Amino acid sequence: MVGSSPRTTRARQEAQTTTVRQPRALQRHRIIERPRLFALLDESSARVRTLVAPAGYGKTTLAEQWAARDGRRTAWFKARRASTDVAALALGIARASTILVPDCDVRIREHLRAVPSSADNSELLAEILGEDLLVWPDDGWLVIDDYHEIARGVEAEHFVATLLASAPVQALIASRQRPSWVTTRGILYGEVLEVNQTSLAMDTAEAAEVLADQTLRSAPGLVAVANGWPAVIGLASVSGAEIDRDVEQVPESLYRFFAEEVYSALEADVRAGLATLAIVPILDRELALKLLGPSLADATCAAGLDVGVIAERGVQLELHPLCRSFLEERGAQLGLVRDDEAVAVCVEHFHERRDWDAAFELIARHGPAEQLETVLPDALDELLETARLATVEAWCDLAAQAKLDNPVFLLAKAEATVRRGRYAEAQACAEAAAEAPSDLTFRALSAAGRAAHLASREEEA
Repeated sequence: MVGSSPRTTRARQEAQTTTVRQPRALQRHRIIERPRLFALLDESSARVRTLVAPAGYGKTTLAEQWAARDGRRTAWFKARRASTDVAALALGIARASTILVPDCDVRIREHLRAVPSSADNSELLAEILGEDLLVWPDDGWLVIDDYHEIARGVEAEHFVATLLASAPVQALIASRQRPSWVTTRGILYGEVLEVNQTSLAMDTAEAAEVLADQTLRSAPGLVAVANGWPAVIGLASVSGAEIDRDVEQVPESLYRFFAEEVYSALEADVRAGLATLAIVPILDRELALKLLGPSLADATCAAGLDVGVIAERGVQLELHPLCRSFLEERGAQLGLVRDDEAVAVCVEHFHERRDWDAAFELIARHGPAEQLETVLPDALDELLETARLATVEAWCDLAAQAKLDNPVFLLAKAEATVRRGRYAEAQACAEAAAEAPSDLTFRALSAAGRAAHLASREEEA
């Protein structure tokens, strides 16, 4: 366990020496049910229903609440940055679906192990998984949260479209953008239900329920000025801060205003703790404890849950994406700098958990890239076994951009390219890896020989 990090210490000192105003008393964040949105989802007969709006419109909360009603059973898949790797996406959705269709991940896992070159064949992978999901239960729903991460990859989107076309899966999709395969015609003819930003915006009655514990003079105009953005109204209910009725502000400015009001009213240690947790892509209480120590971890998580910037879902803690963006945007003004010690603690934690995607996302966003040299040797065989070729190549690309010359990256590139059938390139990379003094020489020569053999260059092999 480690105590508070250097970032925590710096932020604590800054907060203790700079007092702008008397902290405002904060209210507890209120989570309400929204029957009119339940009705929209209930009344549709569409097999695919989507919640499409920017961050802060309550998509995940609505999906959780609706999925828990009326005896529904759910397979929940939360997309991550790595979900553009089609092999990772297929395996992730298959694993999530085992709760409704036991062992539906076995065949696709065996296929990827036997035919790694098919890792990018989104249509084939979707058809394989689709066959195993033909027994999808009538009361079952596949919930895909943060679908916009999938939308960054064309093949990843094609996989989802093909899967839903080939299996009787009922899906609820929460995304910041409309899936590319959802057409206006499909929405018009009721094939897909889209609950969009306009519908997800809070109406006056819903806002009044959120603001029920407040006596804000500006409350009647807040809904209009904020365009019903739930994130703004939620923070307003916590902060109790007033806005000038005569000032017209865009919702983004309002969010920053209320976020600053809430942030500045928190204890200095808690502010520093939230800033540290903001760097973590996948958070749970164990990791919070490692980063902040027992007392501060408990205080930070409790305060975050109270004001609504942290949500606890199962074993995970999720920092609201707008809160994360606020802390990143205001980091310099708040005296916060990158904390290499906290990054190292997180990388070690993800390494122990073998959560390679979280480790890579953290290193890619916050560095230093040299951390890849400690993670990739242990991750490589597992990634190759599940045909995560796109992920391996992304790691190698980041290493190349950072000018890292560790031979493990050349070996990794060789292992990925030989599986793609690019034998000459694979042989060249493996030979280059073998030339560098390391304990990888035998494996690199073996990979070079395998590539030469597959290319029918037997003497070289």
